[in-house]
Amino acid sequence: MSKLHILSLATALTFLSVTKTELKERLQLDDDLLNSMHTNGVSLEGAEIIASAFGYHPSEIWGEGWVDAVLTLTDWSDDETQ
Repeated sequence: MSKLHILSLATALTFLSVTKTELKERLQLDDDLLNSMHTNGVSLEGAEIIASAFGYHPSEIWGEGWVDAVLTLTDWSDDETQ
């Protein structure tokens, strides 16, 4: 998966003013998933889940990074169908 599709967990934690433990409890995440998001980044699907749980849209948390990831994913999807 391209780095453009991975969003920083640290960005979300800072924006939401929560710790990893608070995020884990709020979303009922297991340790493996939380550690993976910390190490590898947050997928677009994960970004939607995190943002929704706190009443935000992912673009409010990750800004242009989220928009770029969505547009890149769309470009890749279009390439695969051609």
